[in-house]
Amino acid sequence: MKRMPHAKTQRRKEKAARYAMKLRAVLNGLAPFLILLGILGLFALLPTPEGEPVRHFFLSGDNFRLVASQWIVIALGTVGMALILLSGGIDLSAGASAALAGVVAAMLLGTGHSLSTALLAALITGGVIGALNGTFVATLGVAPFLVTLGMIGVARGAARLIGGAAPIPLADGLWIYDWTAPFPALSWLKIAPGVWVVLLVAGVLALVLRGTVFGRHLYAVGSNETAAILCGVRTRLTKGIAYMLGGLFFGLAGAVQMATSRQGDPAAASGLELDFIAAAVIGGIKLGGGSGHLFGALFGALIMTILRNGCQQAGWPVPMQQIVIGLAIIAVVGLDQWRRRGTASR
Repeated sequence: MKRMPHAKTQRRKEKAARYAMKLRAVLNGLAPFLILLGILGLFALLPTPEGEPVRHFFLSGDNFRLVASQWIVIALGTVGMALILLSGGIDLSAGASAALAGVVAAMLLGTGHSLSTALLAALITGGVIGALNGTFVATLGVAPFLVTLGMIGVARGAARLIGGAAPIPLADGLWIYDWTAPFPALSWLKIAPGVWVVLLVAGVLALVLRGTVFGRHLYAVGSNETAAILCGVRTRLTKGIAYMLGGLFFGLAGAVQMATSRQGDPAAASGLELDFIAAAVIGGIKLGGGSGHLFGALFGALIMTILRNGCQQAGWPVPMQQIVIGLAIIAVVGLDQWRRRGTASR
């Protein structure tokens, strides 16, 4: 006759399992902070090609202000990507959308239109691309990967058709330059004014996601679309809005990048969508949707910005930077899979 396990042994195993689950949850929550500390520690110890310690400038207040100004573009794009990821989708055309929005804005500025008109056009450009992606994904049921992969060619081609072979330079004295300046004219702001704008917009959007019907539906669709349909959620509309809102943020990110580089470049923002995805996942947005918070995604954007800044401060060549960022993205996907396995085992 088969012997039953002893009661004490069984309780001990259950206690160990609960402890492992709690430990996994704690590590899951601390993961972004541990990643940030690891990056800071790595570049604090590395030397530049000239033999000087990277930390002399990397850990300085001036570099922190520079990182904050560089963070604006990544943060805007990450917010847009987070909305799409929460719905269970993905957008690989985010970088191309940003480039097209920047070219459209630069072209309008070059033909005598106001900066406000150019920024509005950049927003509309990103929103239209997002709406097209959302229509194909939500209404026609095409896989997000395939739709947005094809949209890369459409947006890049349109940017080159509008902008031509050479980047479109911007005039001096535009007020948007002040919003991305690492050392603002209003010294009491301490960091670029655009940082505070991004935090304000993200705060409002976070309240919308947590306190409105749309926000609840967005999480429901990303968590379990079939169950959401059975509960009466208009899944197609919710997905379409998510892609359109994401496109608006990509368009704004493209306009800010245009202001940072002071030109509208059809080749700009190449691969930037991978930074957006990696930042969102590092910050706790789950690939596949249904879980995560916008401010966590913004923290992930800070990590990606610091990683790129550290590579630049270390004097690494662009190919080496691409390798490092690529490895970081692979690690991020692995981290997300680890999180999902931990959630499924509970």
